[in-house]
Amino acid sequence: MVRKERSDAFNQMRLIKKGAQEAQMDQETISFAEEQYLYYTKRARVLEGILIDRMGYKPKTINDKLLLSMDLKIKEYEKRT
Repeated sequence: MVRKERSDAFNQMRLIKKGAQEAQMDQETISFAEEQYLYYTKRARVLEGILIDRMGYKPKTINDKLLLSMDLKIKEYEKRT
């Protein structure tokens, strides 16, 4: 979800910057688009860092299958202890 939001924010920022060259756009709108992209980039990096720390690698995709698999492994570990 964060990766998708980051991608959407990047596309929006790119469109706004391109539109700012053709039309008169205020700097506040451009800054907001850049801030949104940076916000989602930071969130993605934090979440990916946690996954790298816990799993040892950064998964290409994070979907329900991966999350359910991780949940199952955690529950199995808890049963052993």
